[in-house]
Amino acid sequence: MSKWAGAVSFGLLEQLILTGVNFTFTAAMGHWLGGISFGWLSIAWVLLQFLETSSMGLFGDGVPASVRRLPLSSRAAFRGTFLTISFVYSLAIFSTLVIAWPVAVRLKLPEAGLIPATGLAFVGLRAQNAARRLYYLDGLRKEAAAAALVNAIATAAGVVALILVLRSRDPAVAMLIVGAANFAAALMLFVQHKALRLSRPTWQLARWTQARLWRTGRWLFASNAMSWLGNLGPVILIGALAGVSASGTLRVIMTLIVPPAQMVIVLMSIMIPRFAMQPDQKLRNRHWSIALRAMSLIGLASGTYAVALTSVGGWFPRLLFGEPAAGITQATVAIAAFGYAVESIRYGCNVVFLARGEPKIIAVGQVFALISAMVLIPSVAHLGFNAIIFAGTLSNNVNTLVVFIYFYFVFKRNKQIKDEL
Repeated sequence: MSKWAGAVSFGLLEQLILTGVNFTFTAAMGHWLGGISFGWLSIAWVLLQFLETSSMGLFGDGVPASVRRLPLSSRAAFRGTFLTISFVYSLAIFSTLVIAWPVAVRLKLPEAGLIPATGLAFVGLRAQNAARRLYYLDGLRKEAAAAALVNAIATAAGVVALILVLRSRDPAVAMLIVGAANFAAALMLFVQHKALRLSRPTWQLARWTQARLWRTGRWLFASNAMSWLGNLGPVILIGALAGVSASGTLRVIMTLIVPPAQMVIVLMSIMIPRFAMQPDQKLRNRHWSIALRAMSLIGLASGTYAVALTSVGGWFPRLLFGEPAAGITQATVAIAAFGYAVESIRYGCNVVFLARGEPKIIAVGQVFALISAMVLIPSVAHLGFNAIIFAGTLSNNVNTLVVFIYFYFVFKRNKQIKDEL
């Protein structure tokens, strides 16, 4: 129990550091770059999150379930293989963006320099998160928290250099700061490479790893991509409908409302490996029950956070930009905050599916959410910004409804889980 408490404590500390970094960087860049430049940076940041979220589906979320199927003698080679595949994939994405850069310049697209800068930031982010995934697998939360601290220090140094030394208002330079901070954190993790217990990958294991991760990852890739459309896609949509500066303002609001969901994701990263390694069905059902009870408490905490944020949420964008763009009001913050509060409960439910290597229900829920978004958002676009946000939040939580219905039928079938609850 003390080991579990220590893992949770360091996990929450790590997420607190990363959330603080994200919030501080967003606030500083929003104020320094101004509405339009920060809007372009926000759009590039959303695309960076799409690349990383999709990659997590392909090369991250399915790792605990895959490792469970390997003998102990092959697990060190699996780690090296996993990192190699992840690195090759990130280099392929970076190369594609570098090739696209001169095309964008020739077409005179605005802020074309963000394209290679985003690609570089992705390589650093993917390297950091791939190594972090293996640290989570072994419960090495203290080392992961140390890497988050390095990320924070590097980000702070980059922001100071950008504002006081370079005095640049180029969003591409700001994106390079993100990349440099990610590379610094990745370097910190790889310096402690002995903790990762790596060995040289083999071609046979590489083929098995690729096939196994793809079997689970194709569903998670689709699910994560559709989740991105529901959660972060509106940042781009709002920019198209109400101007680029509105994308920056929505990015600020997203930064304010996501901490509860991020905390749940931290708990997931701790619980999934422990749950996946349980060979006994009764023990796994018990962890399922514990996870669900924990999620009910997190739902209560997330709702409380949403209420508190609603009372001050309209003030923060005004502090950065003056009058908020696109008619963003307290109602906007309330809609988005309560939507994320409900979604954080669903993230907790995903523990079971990811640990068992059964991601299909997550993808099915996202399909329903995407269909709802395609119907609802165009239908209310003429009603303004708040209507779009409400439609996006409502459609995104169709996914939550699907997952809850699935759990209801699981409870009806499984007497042990009901007894544990």
